[in-house]
Amino acid sequence: MARNSTVILLSLGTNRFLYRESRQNMRFSLLRATVSQNKKQWIDAIEQLPIERQDVYFSPEYLLAYANSEDIEACCAVYTNGDAILIYPFLLAAIQTTEAQDTINLKDIQSPYGYSGPVVNYPGEDPEFLREAWSQFSDWCSTEHVVCEFIRFHPLLDNVRWASESMKTFKDRLTIPIKLEDYPKTVQDSSYFRKHRQMLNKAERMGYTFHAIPAQDELSWFVPLYLETQ
Repeated sequence: MARNSTVILLSLGTNRFLYRESRQNMRFSLLRATVSQNKKQWIDAIEQLPIERQDVYFSPEYLLAYANSEDIEACCAVYTNGDAILIYPFLLAAIQTTEAQDTINLKDIQSPYGYSGPVVNYPGEDPEFLREAWSQFSDWCSTEHVVCEFIRFHPLLDNVRWASESMKTFKDRLTIPIKLEDYPKTVQDSSYFRKHRQMLNKAERMGYTFHAIPAQDELSWFVPLYLETQ
């Protein structure tokens, strides 16, 4: 890709584009959630994603909840080129060894509990951009002595399609998404919720009743109480 190349946007439908961009605009950043300025940049990067891809699993606060050791850091790799952006939140952990203290400090990468992995905006879906992004990330891993990586991909975003071409992936289990507004009917109709029905029936026999209530009006006490326990 020439340094003086111009930007070309190829329309793929509503708000979707492929891109060709000058290498002069490439930028790779490694952000740490414990650094206030990095945390702000991390949040700003998430806000550049389409709203349907701005999941809590990618937020610095969520990863910090699982960085529960001095040997684990909540990090996010951000790569941009023009309008395209890729973000990849992960936990960076030191590998405990029995070797001498002057041995190279090896590290590994893993996603926190839940759904994680890389996420991009629409221009970031371009294969050439993804190859550039993962090449930069690979160089960083080499410099930091990262020797292995484990990712739990996000089944609703199907973000395995944005993974590095060199990454080996496999299907671990089936995930069943359910719209919350459909939950009451689904519980009664789906064999998947047999255990739920048993618990509900038992509760009703004990005299309990169930009502759907507007959360904003009826559960305003929950957030302050939850925060007090953190």
